[in-house]
Amino acid sequence: MAGTAVALAGCGSSGTLTHAQLVSRANAVCRSTDAQIAALPVPRNLKALASYATSTRSATARLQQSLSALHASTSDKPALTRYLAALEQGDALLARISTAAGGGHSATVSSLGDQLAAVPAGALATDAGLSACATPSTSAGIAG
Repeated sequence: MAGTAVALAGCGSSGTLTHAQLVSRANAVCRSTDAQIAALPVPRNLKALASYATSTRSATARLQQSLSALHASTSDKPALTRYLAALEQGDALLARISTAAGGGHSATVSSLGDQLAAVPAGALATDAGLSACATPSTSAGIAG
């Protein structure tokens, strides 16, 4: 699946994409990422949460790489850049959640989870017209 996402992102990468092309390709990559994350087992304890956060980070890293490879137009680039920045912020929080969960620090995990939920990745994806990227899974594992 990840290979498909990267291939889709690279299609037509020699020129600037129209808004419709950007939305179509980005949404395809986001749907693929969403499916990857949805296939992960639901964590039932802190150790499982640490693994889930790490796996989610891997999937969203591929998402970020694929979206970054898209040649957005001048008018689309600012919104896409804001969404990518929110994914980066979510990734940093997921890394800290993984570490805290692995160490058994439930209070820290809870606090970091609240911070992660406040990252506006879903809203920024919507602003960019990327409806499939506004789902909780493709918004760095957070609610939009």
